[in-house]
Amino acid sequence: MFNRLLSEIESLRTEYYNNYPLRNRELQEITNYKFVDLLHLLKNELYSKETFKPDQKIINKAEHISKNPIFVCGPMRSGTTLTIQLLDGHSNLLVMPGDSSFLKYVNSGERLSSDEIAYRSLYKFTFRLSGNWFFRKDKNTYIDFLGYLDFYLNNSDQDAVVCVMMAIYSVFSDIFRETCFWVAKYPNIEFQAVSLMKKFPNARFINVLRDPLTNLNSLKKNYHIRGKRFYSIGSSYNLQDN
Repeated sequence: MFNRLLSEIESLRTEYYNNYPLRNRELQEITNYKFVDLLHLLKNELYSKETFKPDQKIINKAEHISKNPIFVCGPMRSGTTLTIQLLDGHSNLLVMPGDSSFLKYVNSGERLSSDEIAYRSLYKFTFRLSGNWFFRKDKNTYIDFLGYLDFYLNNSDQDAVVCVMMAIYSVFSDIFRETCFWVAKYPNIEFQAVSLMKKFPNARFINVLRDPLTNLNSLKKNYHIRGKRFYSIGSSYNLQDN
């Protein structure tokens, strides 16, 4: 069942990227159902066997790393993705793949359910990473990730993005032996810098800037490919207010 679901998801992902950046709502709905099935399958196995036991040494190191984030900021299409790709692979860094959308919930007061966090994580790390299987198509890796994620969500007051990061570290602790910092990026997160600093006093920020006209032109092309209207004023910020 697990291998069949991954095979079906891989076919859907191939179709998605063959048409990217165009969006297909029917394909999206089918994909959502497949990930719900995958999550239920993995969680049922996790809870039925009751063999998952978190490693305290790994937990201690994950909590230490969680205090040292590096946030990559900047507008969409400014080069933030390239920046984290350049940072990825450094032995001292755990780089979160793709956009860390959970960052927008930090200090927001909004709490997502553990199933919602798990679903979004599986979707991001399995479907949205083109040509890359983050969990190696290994069922035990998926189950261990969900086990650690549930553990951190239920036994700490950390935000979702931190719990996801710690779960990733816990699963791949053999790879991240020298890790001291974790890196996350999300478009325009610089506008949350003050609140992020309150939450993470040791945080560091990399603010990516691109020539405004080139940046807007890139956004405009992306919108047009998707068949959407692009308004430069709506994609800009009132600097006086911010």
